Formats: sequence, structure tokens, C-alpha cells
Amino acid sequence: MLIDILGVGTRNKGAELMLAAILSHMKSHYSKISFASEPMPPFFEMHCQYDLYQKIWFYVRGMQVGRLGRLIPKQIRHRFGLITEEEINAVFDASGFAYGDQWPNKKMQQRIANHITRWKKQGKKVILLPQAFGPFEKIENANTMKKVLNNADLVFARDNISFNYLTQLAPNSSNIFRAPDFTNLLKGTIPEYHDQNECRIAFIPNSKMLKMTKDNISNQYIDIFVSGINQCLATGKKPFILVHESHEDNSLAKKITGLINVPIQIVKPISPLDIKGIIGTCDLVVSSRFHGLVSALSQGVPVIATGWSHKYKELLADYSCSELIIPVEKEAMISILTNLFDKKYYASVKQKIEAASDIQKEAARNMWEKVENCLSELDC
Repeated sequence: MLIDILGVGTRNKGAELMLAAILSHMKSHYSKISFASEPMPPFFEMHCQYDLYQKIWFYVRGMQVGRLGRLIPKQIRHRFGLITEEEINAVFDASGFAYGDQWPNKKMQQRIANHITRWKKQGKKVILLPQAFGPFEKIENANTMKKVLNNADLVFARDNISFNYLTQLAPNSSNIFRAPDFTNLLKGTIPEYHDQNECRIAFIPNSKMLKMTKDNISNQYIDIFVSGINQCLATGKKPFILVHESHEDNSLAKKITGLINVPIQIVKPISPLDIKGIIGTCDLVVSSRFHGLVSALSQGVPVIATGWSHKYKELLADYSCSELIIPVEKEAMISILTNLFDKKYYASVKQKIEAASDIQKEAARNMWEKVENCLSELDC
């Protein structure tokens, strides 16, 4: 079986964590299985690291011309780790968040919609793994998503709002389900270089908070991180910054530390499993990165969240801690930190999160069972 995985990469560690989770689960359940991905920066490094075939897939002036790869003899293609669309048995879309009015319609079409009817004629299974969707108020985006829903074998919405957006487009569909982010089942690793004693409260910034929000929010974003770190220092806590995306988030981390009077460690793990492992050792995580929050909550670590879409609020609701998402205001950061520094309140929050985590993990296992049942229909 050859599975093509869309929407993954290594620059964003959340996307890489989803890739690692897919490979971990599928390899543990299938002995004869291979994986492919379209060319994504940093290209060959990712494919070599995760033992992926590279699908011959690229656009020229907006047209997909990767199918010309069929002209290359199969023996030569495979010698160089290349495969064509026709060789793929199933497509997994693990985009995270790529379908909705926040994104250009052209991008939505190129991801799956322009190809899904052809894939179905080829006998492929097309599965959209748990991710956020919507809204679809723009007619062209709604029509694009309807095409996907009408042809996909399984579509998993990661939250209730996303689920409702999809069922409004396809009210009679039997292929749409609710399922949580599946990285909650993946175990992290703790790198030898990490000093757990000196890194107790992780602050995980997200550069998208400066791009995807209104000016009155983005202009205050750095300030709330600085205020939160300063409050931790003033109360004897041990904060550090954890970089979840290698380029723009790292630049943002440097801006934040430049506004703090004492040295603050910036931790930049290479492996997404190391990030999850480090998060699991923390007392508290302050994050604007979705998968930074998932990695914390799935390990019973309390969080403080800020976000730019509905997926953040919905995630915290799933873990019974909606009160821990805050507006981008210094007063809100100071207030929630003060509450969480109270041992009794902290313990009650942690208990709720741990109980919810067990429920979410069971839901993720149920999702994988549906995927396996779907793939069992393939003749390969």
C-alpha cells in the first residue's frame, strides 16, 4: 500500500508532528506500507529523514504537470525515490487548517478539489484527517468544499464549529465525522540537552498572531508575552521560550527576549517529538501554537492560550478548560497567571485536563479504526 500525505512539512513542527503521528500509527498496523509526499521545503531532507517517496507533482503557470512523470520508466523513477500519481493507493490530507474563507480559493482547489474526481476514478481512497474547516461564506469556497465532500471517503472535523460548517454544506452526507487532533496519541522524547530544572514554564509564540489578527490585537501581542514572562520571573518561576516554527517564530522569540531585562533561554528543538517531550516536563505552557497546546493538554499540562481562529477555543473546550483562553491583553495574562500560581486552583485545572485527555485519546483511536476499515476496501 502506498499512501500520499498532503499538508505536512518540517518547518512548522506541528505539521511535522502530524506526519510523525501518521507514520507511527500506520507502520504499527501494516507490515507492507510506503508513504509519499509532494515536494515541500526543505524538499529532499524531509523525504530522506522520514523515508518518503517524492511524488512527481509541480505547477507551471498554475497548471499541474506532474503527471508527465509517467514518461520516466518506473525502474528509473524508483531508483531516485520518485513515484507518480497513478501508483498511489490512498491520499491522506493532514493540512491542519487549509479549507475556509481565510485562504484563497485557488489554494483550496489545488490542494484536492482539482484532482479528487480523477483520484476516485483511479480507485484511490481519499481521507481528510482531523483538521479545522471554515467558514465558507464565499460562494466559490463553499462550492470547492462541496466538491471535496461529495468525493472524499472520510472527512474528520477537529471541532464542533468545523463539523457544523461541513454539515451545512452537505447535510445528508454520511462520510463526515468529528474526531480530535491525532497527535495526542504520540509519545514525545526528552533531549539530553534540555535542563528541566531551569525550564518550567514554556512560552510558545506564533508569528501568525501578527498577521492573522486585527491591528489592535497584533500590536499588543508581544507585550502580553513580555508581561507574562516578567510576572513569572517576579514570582520565582522559571520561564523559557520554546520555538515551534523554525524561522518567523524564532525571530519573534528574539524580539520578546530583547524586551526582558534578564537573560531568557530560547529552546529550538529540531525534532517535533523533542518539542512534545519538553512540553510534557513543564508545569505550565503559554502558547499561541495549536499543536503546542495539544502537546501540553494531551499530557495533562495546564495551558494559557491565545489564538487567531475558532480552533483554539474549541480545543480548550474539548479539554474542559475553556477559561484558559484569554484575549490579547496584559491584564488578562497577569490575571490568569495569578490564578494558576494558586496551588489549589492549579490542581483542579490539571485534574480536569487529565480526565478529558483520556476521552480525547479514545476518540482518536476510534478515528484510526474508521480509517483502517476504509483502507481495508483497497485491493492492494
